[in-house]
Amino acid sequence: MQQLVLGAVLGALSVMTTSLLIDMWRRRKESHTLLVSLVAELRNIVKHYRFVELELPGPHATDLELRKHLAFARYGEVGSARNFDKFGFLDIEHVLELLQLSLRVRNNDTFFKSLDERFEQVQASDLEYACDRARYVRESATNLLGFLAKRYSWVAEAITTRERGGLRA
Repeated sequence: MQQLVLGAVLGALSVMTTSLLIDMWRRRKESHTLLVSLVAELRNIVKHYRFVELELPGPHATDLELRKHLAFARYGEVGSARNFDKFGFLDIEHVLELLQLSLRVRNNDTFFKSLDERFEQVQASDLEYACDRARYVRESATNLLGFLAKRYSWVAEAITTRERGGLRA
């Protein structure tokens, strides 16, 4: 009878241990997937705003060209910021930086839209300011990527191998 009880206890412990290990593996996999998504989105933001800086035309561009580039300059929602509560592996300062980055992107979109709405009055100084805003967001995303690269070696490899075929996870 004691052997039967001991067998039941050992069986229950085995099931609990296996269940715990599976749950830990699942959480680690989910965190890794979220981190891959975050790194990819940050890299995309960096690339987007680099192109904004390079491609915004001067004040003597045609109305159509200026409006096209102002529309293309808008990034849209930063999806990772929508899921910030799942980024428990980040320090609070870096979660805050992600949220601030999202606000900066939203504010840039609003600014680019306002320029588009008054495209006939856009001055060279407006376009220079737009480039400064784009640079600021790009640098913010780059700084957050730098933090992730210091913490996770594979992120550093992904960033340095971007010309050799993109993000590796």
